[in-house]
Amino acid sequence: MSVLKVVQDGPTVTVGSAANTQSTALSVKTGIYRFAAEVAKGGAAIQLGGAANATNSSLYVEKGESVIVKGDSPVRMGITGATAANPVVFTIERSGGNHNQIKVGDYVTVTGSSTAAYNLSHVEVTAATPTTFTIGGTDGSGFAAFAGTAEVRNSMKYAIMPKTASGATVHCTEVQVVVS
Repeated sequence: MSVLKVVQDGPTVTVGSAANTQSTALSVKTGIYRFAAEVAKGGAAIQLGGAANATNSSLYVEKGESVIVKGDSPVRMGITGATAANPVVFTIERSGGNHNQIKVGDYVTVTGSSTAAYNLSHVEVTAATPTTFTIGGTDGSGFAAFAGTAEVRNSMKYAIMPKTASGATVHCTEVQVVVS
């Protein structure tokens, strides 16, 4: 028998019109999401991604129903250094033969640095090598030196576009499939 185990509660998106609305960022832990639309409002189209934008051709969840969606697989790596420059370049941990799994266009969240300025949420990767990745939109030239241990995870957002002008409320939960 398979059971879904909640790994983390994701952001809830509520919109009172038929406007395309994006969630806050969520670090990817399993890449499997359950989306549920509340009965009180209408259903909604849902789109996952770094810069998600729901359209009429996106996956649809009817009010009062839920869907399970597989997004990007999780990426998690240690960070051993970062440049106080524009742009910021992070160096990944290479122990055990690790290689850089982050690619240009990915969105990432960095946590755990003792230098708080390097802890960044949902920033786009603009360059990547086998040992580094560069983020856009952050000028780190005024940052103090990188310190501490940090990690990087890929992150995602989801967008909803309600079917009607009455809007929609969609709940997101990241889950893990447990086989017993």
